Amino acid sequence: MATSPEGTGTADRPLRADAARNRQAVLAAARTLVAKRGLEVGVDEIAQAAGVGKGTLYRRFPTKDALLEALLEDRAAVLHERLAKAVATAPGDPASRLDAAAHAVAATVAEDRGFYDAIRERLSALPAAATVHQRLVDACAPLLAAAQEAGTVRDDVDAEDLVVLLVNASRVPAARRRTTPRLWERHLVLALDALRPGGRALPPG
Repeated sequence: MATSPEGTGTADRPLRADAARNRQAVLAAARTLVAKRGLEVGVDEIAQAAGVGKGTLYRRFPTKDALLEALLEDRAAVLHERLAKAVATAPGDPASRLDAAAHAVAATVAEDRGFYDAIRERLSALPAAATVHQRLVDACAPLLAAAQEAGTVRDDVDAEDLVVLLVNASRVPAARRRTTPRLWERHLVLALDALRPGGRALPPG
């Protein structure tokens, strides 16, 4: 089978170095422009900001949704890399490992808050969104279970609850992000305190 000009003749074939650079340039430009201007930003404008031709962009991302899905997956890869590094370098006790993971997740999502806010209404239509969310739940589940077994986290919380708390902790209004960019850390402390044993029983579901 003939390969495309960007070396993508098969789904699992690595991209050539120049194609990989072009792909990352497009993703970086899309992340910045969508965060600033929302989904009305044109794909042609993204190509121009990335320094690539329109044909190059459309070969890699034939639709805007394909571009958004690729960007979601790219940011998820960054998140999981930071989560793994945070856990690996944290003290060995379950509470410290969970706190380190929570901080890494909230910090990474907060860093991309403008992008996520811009595409929030589109997320349910992107198949990758559910996969990205479930991967994060699955990554947090063993850390949460270990902290619960150690008695440092209430036992009626599940990994889905934890992910929702962390994502919400990172959600700061745009005006406050400009004046107090690390306000999310205050929200994160409140969220983590809510996980401690001794709180009111949670409703089912």
